[in-house]
Amino acid sequence: MIIPKEIKVGKTKYNVEWFKEIRKGKQHCHGFVSYLEKCIALAKTDGTNKYSKQEKEETFWHELTHAILKDMNHELFDNEKFVTQFSQRLNDAIRSAKF
Repeated sequence: MIIPKEIKVGKTKYNVEWFKEIRKGKQHCHGFVSYLEKCIALAKTDGTNKYSKQEKEETFWHELTHAILKDMNHELFDNEKFVTQFSQRLNDAIRSAKF
């Protein structure tokens, strides 16, 4: 799958930006969504090891799921457990598609 440079969710256009690494405090993270900056940020590495193509795709779907739920004003938009379970299933479904 090719990860887009920008994507629209509802009326909001998000830029997808790549960073060598992303940290939240002392922890590395794969990515995050900024609703204020209208950006989906994705990391290429954990500072030492490169993330696999699959990890990058899963992270994109994870952050996009946050953005979609936020656009819907859904109460689970920041529930990491729900977003992770949903986005993993979405990623698996997309990867299994036959055209």
